[in-house]
Amino acid sequence: MPRLVGKQSNRSLYLGVTLLVVLAGAGALEYFGATDVVPGFGLESQPADSSNVPVR
Repeated sequence: MPRLVGKQSNRSLYLGVTLLVVLAGAGALEYFGATDVVPGFGLESQPADSSNVPVR
């Protein structure tokens, strides 16, 4: 069995996971309208889809 004494932790893995979580959180805030960094992106800014309404 290998000895784990003195083994350094993998900081790049922790940094990558943390960065992924932060980006996902920022994307969720933008999508649900808490922030407005990208104009025209999110739930409320999408135009209503009227293309499937039958014309008579």
